[in-house]
Amino acid sequence: MSCCWFRRFLWCSQVRSLATRQESRPWKQKPNRDVKISVILAEDVVGLGRRGEEMEVKRGFARNYLIPGKKAVYYTEHNKKLFEEEKIVDGSQVLDSVTQKLVDYISKSVVKIERRDDPRGWALFRQHISMACRKQLRLHVPLDKVRLEKPLSSFGIHEVMIKVGNNIDTPIRVEVTPQGSRPAASQSATQHTTADKAA
Repeated sequence: MSCCWFRRFLWCSQVRSLATRQESRPWKQKPNRDVKISVILAEDVVGLGRRGEEMEVKRGFARNYLIPGKKAVYYTEHNKKLFEEEKIVDGSQVLDSVTQKLVDYISKSVVKIERRDDPRGWALFRQHISMACRKQLRLHVPLDKVRLEKPLSSFGIHEVMIKVGNNIDTPIRVEVTPQGSRPAASQSATQHTTADKAA
């Protein structure tokens, strides 16, 4: 009986000694890989965010991928101030690459809308422009992004502002022509063809 008690006492002592040694040697403990740190993205990262955004990511992901690859920097007041100053140049917002491509595409595009030459008058509203952008440019433009103070009611080329971001507007050309009319070039070509056949 005494021998059994002694073995149990010895086993408990060994367990306590092992636990004490692990506590005294923290480098032997398993690292906590779920710790997150704050970083500022230095460039657009797919699935994470855009340049200048503050993010919380896992420490290993930041130290092994983002920061060595110069895709992010540690969040500090100095770095935060640098990125805030970068966002403003001559009082205008700096555009990222995606927004800049969208602005260039819209500003160079022309949507054509036909309207019947009705003596009683006609009008083009936001929904007409939005629908024309979707059909002709394959571009979805919500109605609240079309800056149209009053409906268009005359033939010709008009410039309508499209909102693509915060305080970022770009013009798009809307060409309104009478229904059934053809460009002058095609009409002259048809006249020349008719004249050649008559000759």
